[in-house]
Amino acid sequence: MTEGQTAVLAVPGGYVARLDGDVDRAVVDAVEDEIVRRTTPTAGLVVDLGAVSFLDSAGVSLLDRLVRRHEQGGAAVLIVAPEGGSPRFSLRVCGFRPDLLANALPEALAAIAPR
Repeated sequence: MTEGQTAVLAVPGGYVARLDGDVDRAVVDAVEDEIVRRTTPTAGLVVDLGAVSFLDSAGVSLLDRLVRRHEQGGAAVLIVAPEGGSPRFSLRVCGFRPDLLANALPEALAAIAPR
């Protein structure tokens, strides 16, 4: 994945980071730099893995760092990883917190939207 395949969009309540392709050791630094540069840890974050075909342990570690950053900032964070997809499987195998996982983007957006 190149930096161009990481789209960060402002939404009510925070940001959506849409990732595409393989999220692995070769790209995590660029992906993390892009997300951190374009978001603030005090606003909600949804990381959409719906278009991700492969997520390795470096990608899982990236998600863990993003979760920690936003939770420490007092913001909600969710990961969209549809059931049956490769990213969801990788997250389950790694013991990722299930309360942070959403099946679809609308569900995750509702969770970070201002009330």
